[in-house]
Amino acid sequence: RRRTRTVPAFLNKLSIVQFFARHGESELATSCLRQLATRGNTEAVFLLAEQELNGGRIQLAEELFQAVFDQITRMGRNRNRFPNAENSALAGKALVGLWTAARRSGDEQRSRELERQIQLCLCTPSVTTRSLIAQYLGEQGSTAMAIDAYRTILPVVALGDAENGSLYDVARQYSTLAYKTEPYEAAHWFDL
Repeated sequence: RRRTRTVPAFLNKLSIVQFFARHGESELATSCLRQLATRGNTEAVFLLAEQELNGGRIQLAEELFQAVFDQITRMGRNRNRFPNAENSALAGKALVGLWTAARRSGDEQRSRELERQIQLCLCTPSVTTRSLIAQYLGEQGSTAMAIDAYRTILPVVALGDAENGSLYDVARQYSTLAYKTEPYEAAHWFDL
């Protein structure tokens, strides 16, 4: 009779990867990340894609970002509804990763197509999803697109919709991103 080996729940989460990374154990962190990815953890696959992109392995990064995007959209189709805001944002971030890879590889046509898809993602009614994508755009150096996204988010959050997060949080994210290009407007929102 074959024994099934169960993996402790804490090993099935990204927190163990973060634990090893914080303590300088990058090899263990990467090994755990790869294990999580092979078990189907979408976030782990996304983080591996980021590592590959940062390491200059653009083709592999594109494959991994595409796998993340495909997996999340497949989940949505199987359930006949959209995934939650975090998964939707992860799909949008995967598009940003694909866009970054296309720009780095010089594929202008693919870059324009992906930019358009990202702009469509930023039209979602979920401000949480838009905020997470905008934040990631800023982290990836796409400041202009991130600022434009925040400009559409701020008025909605200012109206006080509880689902859409706190005005303070969104205003701080926006102002720290916009302070170089639009210091007066950034200061206005930073003073909230």
